[in-house]
Amino acid sequence: MQRMRDIDQVVGALRRRHPEVSVEQRPGAYAAVDETIWFINLPSTSFEIQLESSTGNCPFMIESSLSPERMHAATIGEAINMVSTMLADHNNAT
Repeated sequence: MQRMRDIDQVVGALRRRHPEVSVEQRPGAYAAVDETIWFINLPSTSFEIQLESSTGNCPFMIESSLSPERMHAATIGEAINMVSTMLADHNNAT
């Protein structure tokens, strides 16, 4: 049985908290090093959050379309809370 990656746990938790969330995995610019980016958004908005990890496991680099700031999540819980807060803040602002 294959071990669940951290990204799978993050996405599962985000979908439970925000059922309308959309997640799309896209390969990174350097496919040779298996860099992967997951794009998370609310379909009704153009707001987008990116989670990046070369393995699908922590740590994650987190960026959003609303801020040039890059954040780092060292744990699954940090990633879930950071992204969930960003989604909720954006939802409340619209």
